[in-house]
Amino acid sequence: MPVDSAHVPPRIPNIPTTCYGENLEVTAEKVLQSSAAQKHNLKPDCPVPQVLPRRSPSSFVYGTRAPRRGTCLILSVDKFKPALCLPGRPGAEIDLQNLQQTFSMLDFDVKIYCNPTAANMTAIVEAEAKANHADADTFVMVLLSHGDDGGLFYGTDGAVYLENLIKPFRGDCCPDLAGKPKLFFVQFQIFIWFEVVLIFYGADKVQFLGV
Repeated sequence: MPVDSAHVPPRIPNIPTTCYGENLEVTAEKVLQSSAAQKHNLKPDCPVPQVLPRRSPSSFVYGTRAPRRGTCLILSVDKFKPALCLPGRPGAEIDLQNLQQTFSMLDFDVKIYCNPTAANMTAIVEAEAKANHADADTFVMVLLSHGDDGGLFYGTDGAVYLENLIKPFRGDCCPDLAGKPKLFFVQFQIFIWFEVVLIFYGADKVQFLGV
């Protein structure tokens, strides 16, 4: 009786490979034999490598033995100079209330600055980085404003690079926070200004051009 080739399982190729940590040449057939041996609680020919080192639960936890939790610095901008052509940010007050309530419940010392200029944002950040954080477990900064995908973050009158607002808190710039968790929450809206030109062709054809 002819055999339907569609129902014939493919032949297992004799592929050589090497076990981790062993100079053993193992074929695909031996791998299948090892799997069968495991079902009978037998030691397989090729030991299974341990990919990740064993860690205790405390390996992933920062120590929190300082006298206080730390500072939560919030910079929120929702009003902008007309020259920037940026809209306001409705709902910013609600965000501030929720943030203040949340981080206060987590025992952070919350500091809020509303509508600072670009220069003031830089000054606020640099002053906070020079403040005493030696008795704190951690540090949090929240930035709320408009921005763009080039890394700019807007104050009321202009923009600064987001990197320049975060860099002062690095361990080499702020020794009090070295080796401590630092959390940065950045929420900015990317606003794209389009000027729409309407060009009429006759009575029933309109073409829209974005400039």
